[in-house]
Amino acid sequence: SSSVSTKGRAQIAAKITAKFEIGVIKSAYYCLNYLEGDKFMAELNPKCVHCERTSEEVPLMEIKFKNTQSWICPQHLPVLIHKPHLLVGKLPGAEYLDFEGH
Repeated sequence: SSSVSTKGRAQIAAKITAKFEIGVIKSAYYCLNYLEGDKFMAELNPKCVHCERTSEEVPLMEIKFKNTQSWICPQHLPVLIHKPHLLVGKLPGAEYLDFEGH
């Protein structure tokens, strides 16, 4: 027979489970930070999606499209409006924009 009671075993199991869950949460947090690092840096130092100038160089306007955040400078806003095909590969989802009929 074991010297640890059923209640004691339950407490040990709860502590192990809690430590495991914290470890999983920390691992997920670090993985997410690694995978989203570029996105996080883009939010800290936004750049125009077309010319890549920063807010230190030009004013930037935020664009939210398809659950992503991007930035564009006033000089290139007409590109977004009239020639969004020029932003394909630079602005996520730009290939779906069609403003020719506006």
